[in-house]
Amino acid sequence: MRLSPLKIAIIYAFIGGLWILFSDNFLSMMVENTLTLTRLQTFKGWFYVIVTALMLYLLIQRYADEQKKAEDVIENYRKRLESIINSSNDIIFLKDKDFRYLIANKAHEKLFNVKATDIIGKTDFDFMPEDLAEECRRSDEETLKYGGIKREEYHGSRCFHVIKHRIVDTSGNVAIVGIIRDITDYKAMTKFESQQTK
Repeated sequence: MRLSPLKIAIIYAFIGGLWILFSDNFLSMMVENTLTLTRLQTFKGWFYVIVTALMLYLLIQRYADEQKKAEDVIENYRKRLESIINSSNDIIFLKDKDFRYLIANKAHEKLFNVKATDIIGKTDFDFMPEDLAEECRRSDEETLKYGGIKREEYHGSRCFHVIKHRIVDTSGNVAIVGIIRDITDYKAMTKFESQQTK
């Protein structure tokens, strides 16, 4: 059972109050000598401090262990996700609402001759030709406005199948996720096969 910090504080205050009340009354009934009573109350106070400090240590240690486990799970998940998107030949990315890259896979490196890690925090205008960056910005804006796009785009002699979606995380942050596949060779093969069957 997981207790909230407020419940833990209430339980601690309740037990502490009972300890002070009953232990003081018990000592007063058992000891008549004032000096001895004062010493016993001091020992009683230190005993309470030591016991509660130990309990606090155990609680903090338990929290730290749970936090470490949660961080390990998140890190393992991040590494698996990174491995998956980097194994794809498709360009995969995530941009924030200001069109800055949050995630970029290694497929960017082949197409734009820039390290994927160097793209993070930048916009298309930082590493793409201006005309291409402007076209990407337009489709990003459409994605934010309409929720998503799916279409073919031509850049030079290459043809790309572009899919973009607007997403919202649990904190309400809006982002754009995109997958772009170079289908130039596929279209050429399809055209060739179609000509062969005629």
